[in-house]
Amino acid sequence: MRRRGSGREYRRRMFHVELAKSFKRVPGDVLIELRERLREIGKTLGTLPVGSNLWSSLEASGMILDLEGWRFEYRVDVKARLIMVDAAVFRGK
Repeated sequence: MRRRGSGREYRRRMFHVELAKSFKRVPGDVLIELRERLREIGKTLGTLPVGSNLWSSLEASGMILDLEGWRFEYRVDVKARLIMVDAAVFRGK
């Protein structure tokens, strides 16, 4: 017997992380950490109620994550259940 909130139902709620392009200048370990952090953000987003007012704000706003001197700009596509990284800029440490 499958419990509610597990298996297929849970996977459907998760967000996937994608890079809009290859960020060749970003060190590999930073990209790994970026993906891990965005996956955690995606897991948290997956727990929000469908009717939450936060969804429209998330889709309308660009998001920023600073990591080891790099600034990553990303957006959330609620319908596609996607977190897309659009830009990476080194700002220094």
